[in-house]
Amino acid sequence: MEITRGFWDDAEVISVYTRQQAITDGVLREISATMVEEAGFKLSTAITERLHGTIKTAEGHGLCSYDGALWDILQCMKWTARNNRGKETDRVYFRVKIGMHVHDLYCVCGPDDTGMPCLTIMFRDED
Repeated sequence: MEITRGFWDDAEVISVYTRQQAITDGVLREISATMVEEAGFKLSTAITERLHGTIKTAEGHGLCSYDGALWDILQCMKWTARNNRGKETDRVYFRVKIGMHVHDLYCVCGPDDTGMPCLTIMFRDED
C-alpha cells in the first residue's frame, strides 16, 4: 500500500489561535469544573461570549440566574446526547429556554490545545 501526501502537508502555518487564547480574550468562557462534573460531564466545557451575554442579559432582567441557565443548558445537552447515543458525530443540537426565549444551540466535541477532548457550546449560527 502506497501512502500519498495530503494537500496541506507542506503548507505554511500563517496563524494559530488557541482555545486558551480564546478564553483569555473572552471569546470563550469556561464553565466551572465543579458544575460540569455535577451535571455528569467529564470534559472541559466552555460557552461562547455571545451565549454568555445572552445569559447575562436574561439574568439582568431578573428572568433567570446565571448558574441556573448554565445548568439548564448542560441538562438539555446531556439529555439530547443520550438520545443520540450510538450516532457517529462530534455535534449535539438542542434547544433550551433562557429567560423568556427558546434558543437553538449546539455543542461540539473537539481537541483542546493539548489534543485532549473538550466541549464548546454555542448558538447554531456560530462556529
